[in-house]
Formats: sequence, C-alpha cells, structure tokens
Amino acid sequence: MKETIRLFQRADIPEVVALYKEVFPATERTGTSDLESYFDIAFFGSPLSDEAGGSLVYLGSGGSILGFLGIQPRRLSIRGRALHAAVCTKFMVARRAGINGAAVRMLRNVFERPLDLVLADLANDPARRLWEGLGGRTVMLGSLSWSRALRPARHLVSRLAKRRLIKSLALAATPLADIADRVAARRGLPWTAVPVGHTSEDLDPDTLVACLPTVCGERPLRPDYNAGSLQWLLEVISDASAAKPLRKRLVRNAKHEVVGWFLYFLERGGESTVVQMAACMRSAEAVLQVLLADAWSHGSVVLSGRFDPGFAGPLSAQGCALSQGPWMLVHSNHADVLDAIFSGEAFLSRLEGEW
Repeated sequence: MKETIRLFQRADIPEVVALYKEVFPATERTGTSDLESYFDIAFFGSPLSDEAGGSLVYLGSGGSILGFLGIQPRRLSIRGRALHAAVCTKFMVARRAGINGAAVRMLRNVFERPLDLVLADLANDPARRLWEGLGGRTVMLGSLSWSRALRPARHLVSRLAKRRLIKSLALAATPLADIADRVAARRGLPWTAVPVGHTSEDLDPDTLVACLPTVCGERPLRPDYNAGSLQWLLEVISDASAAKPLRKRLVRNAKHEVVGWFLYFLERGGESTVVQMAACMRSAEAVLQVLLADAWSHGSVVLSGRFDPGFAGPLSAQGCALSQGPWMLVHSNHADVLDAIFSGEAFLSRLEGEW
C-alpha cells in the first residue's frame, strides 16, 4: 500500500489517540477515554465543521496512521467582510514515518485550500521552519506573552522551589511568603482594587456575541462568533483544561455600559492563564485592572496571557513582564488580512488559537 493522506474520520480516533500518546508522552491528558472525548468534540463537534475541509491523517505503507494534522474552523471578519479561517493544532508525525515529508504534505494540503487565513499559535521551532518554508509567516507580536506576579513573595518561593538544591528550604518558607503577601496587600497593591465605578458580573456566550461588534469595533479584523460556534469553542477549551475552572466576567463602567470582558483559567495558588481579554480602547486600563483584581481575589499567584498590542500601555503601567512564548504562525493570500495582523490591529486572542 502506498503512503497517503486522507480526511480524519471518527473511526480513526483510537489510533490517533495512540499516536498522540506516543509523540507526546509527557502530556497531562493521560486518560485514553478523556483524549478520545476531546478529539471527538474538537474535530467533529463544531457547527462549522465543513467550512475548513476537515482534519488529516497520514497513512503509512502498511495502512496504519503515522501522522495527524487537526483542523478547527473559525469565522472571522475584516471590515465587515466574512472570512473563512482554520486553526492547525495537534500536528504530529511518528518518527518512523519520515517526519519532514509527511508533515510537508499535510500542511501543504491545508495551505492549498480556499481559506482566507490559516493560523497556529503554539508552534515550536521545527513547526515554524516548516511553516515558513511553505510560504507562511511568523507574527512576532503574537508570539510574546505577558505575566504579572500578584503575590510576589509566594511567586519567588515557587520559583526557588524548582531548584533541586534549595527546594525543601523554599517550601518551608511558603507560610512566611503568604504572610508577606497579606501584609503587602493590606498596605495597598495596585492590582487588588477595582477601578472606581466599574463592576463585573458573570458573562454568558450570548452576551459576548452581542457585545463583540461594539466593544471590538475599533479592530478591523476580529472573530465572527454565533451562539453555536462560541459555545462549541468554550466546550473545547474547557475540555482541554479540565483541571482548571474557566472564569468568564463582563465589565461595566459607572454608566452601566459594557466596556469589556475577560476569560481566564483560574489556578488558585498557582498561575492563572488569560484566554481572552477585550475592551473598548478607552477602557483597556480599567478592564485589565478588574481582571487583575479578580484573579488576585480568587487566589492566583501569577496571571499571564498572550500579548495584545491594544493593551500595551496598561500592561506596561501594571508592571507586567514580557517574554517569548510559542510562535504564532499565519498563512493568507489577502494583503489586508496580513496587514491587520502584523500591524497589531487584529483582535486574535488565545480563544482563536490552538486547543
């Protein structure tokens, strides 16, 4: 049998899960039944499933699955024009398959589809080289991450605990670190207080869909959710990070106007991760402050997220540190789409990325 590529089918899930555990043995998602549920929801559950053309499997000469490229459809819009987009995720090839040849064939297949944008945002160096070799590009701004220690003493102790020689000493110092952070909070820390007149409340998908055109109206390129596609996406990301609750909060100003929202995975006593943060341009600082206060009040030690140029000023003002994260990669034949992305004007949060 000749090596070939074909569309991923539900019946392939057990074999793809086995490949995933072979290629990524250190994955936190070790339960096979959980993985099978994830692959079913992530690649067959979307109401937009036909729009991107489907995920791919690479079959070896013996007929077994030796490669996989997951494709998740997305709808975006740019200045009112609808865009059909796709996210590449869970890209994997068994070493025995000849990684480069199989990977090139699968990715080229996706690039040749009639899509307005192809995106990946958790890419490593080999994936970046492959992507750029086929005509794709790296988004440097989208490859940056920010972080803010909300409990600085506890954060320092947790970092020291990663060093084997002083781990026991660092762990013993944890209670003292907690006391130091409580004293500092009582003296007033900028991220513990909500801006005057601003409130937050639970955010539901319908409200997010309704408010996005207004709140993100200054962004030329942005997601184009409907209730079904957003609900599916939230289900996928929750399934991908089942150990952490997803907090979803809507932010209002003193006039009770919606000025933004945020979604983040909460890890009490650890690092919480922002999935999406949106704000009207004039309210970016206030929304970030509400987010930081919310994460602090719920026990986060550190808050982190992907850098968004629209929040550059507020992130700097709050003392957030920037670092290199995974690569964000894009492929598009539309100059206006690429211009919006590389200028930093696009609203492409982690929610639009790989899951």
